Amino acid sequence: MAQAVRTAVLSTISSPSIAAGKTSEWLVLLADKPGVLERRLQIRPVHSKNFVRLHESGFVSWAGPVFEEHVIEGTRPFIGSIMVVNAPSREIVKETLQKDIFVKEGIWDWDHVRIFPFRTILRQAASKTA
Repeated sequence: MAQAVRTAVLSTISSPSIAAGKTSEWLVLLADKPGVLERRLQIRPVHSKNFVRLHESGFVSWAGPVFEEHVIEGTRPFIGSIMVVNAPSREIVKETLQKDIFVKEGIWDWDHVRIFPFRTILRQAASKTA
């Protein structure tokens, strides 16, 4: 099953450049549209499954929500998302991410997406603090 999912995801982002390993990293900043928090929470499970598949395929290196502030209890105040993806071009990044439910449902402010060429210099797991 996992291999079938990986194959399906790779087929959606496949190109000769990706197959040959000619990808670059891209930092993607996506703000949420105003007033979408309730809908975001409703459809987040579908979005999360998609991003797990994109991560397993190697398209997404890392991703996560951005908050207005950290909270311990209650609803987290989501205001957007940030991610690093691997693709041969900005166009492939856009084509792939436009298929996500957060774009289709108008959660992310797609008209103002920011995609920057990026390079990870240091990768290290965060240490636990007391």
